[in-house]
Amino acid sequence: MSWFRRLLGLKGAAATPERPSAECIVPLLRYDPGAQSEPTEGAVTLEGDDSPIAEPWMGDLNVWYAFDDEAVFRYLCERDLVALGLKRQDLRALALRNLLGRLPPVEQHPGDVLSMITAGGNFEISLLLVHSLWESLGNGADLFVGAPARDLLFWVPADRPGAYQAMAAMVARVHADPNVARKQSALVFRWSGAGFGVAELAQV
Repeated sequence: MSWFRRLLGLKGAAATPERPSAECIVPLLRYDPGAQSEPTEGAVTLEGDDSPIAEPWMGDLNVWYAFDDEAVFRYLCERDLVALGLKRQDLRALALRNLLGRLPPVEQHPGDVLSMITAGGNFEISLLLVHSLWESLGNGADLFVGAPARDLLFWVPADRPGAYQAMAAMVARVHADPNVARKQSALVFRWSGAGFGVAELAQV
């Protein structure tokens, strides 16, 4: 059993049903820089029953919902809600329960200043939604957290000297690196007992 499952008291990962079902729905945090105000020429816009389901999370990240069949993600759309008899207001809690049951091994990798968490390459950034993880890591203290790419998730105690600067520098380096694929948030987040917020240097 991995460090993460021992920490949160979880059992082994759940098996995938043969057909997509509500048990396969997981939350995916994805980057939305908000820089593009007009549709790209030739872009396909899905509307109505084919419209994917997403909601704002914080800063430059949105929560998307998808079926996870272990080989590919298929984004949940309005017609899926009707077919499965689900309500939008129930999605977040359902998807989080499923995520905890379907996560691959989650491991922690301490560094000189920043620690990194890995979860198979697809779910690292979605761990921002798992508050019980950050409560355990923080143990009552605040943390700075960065998720600059889909498979990169860093954290550091907020009271460590230079913690914010180190995290902000890491996030900036990743976003400036043309070799890094699947870039995600360009922000630094601060975990406190009340949850996450966007960290600002002036507030450090």
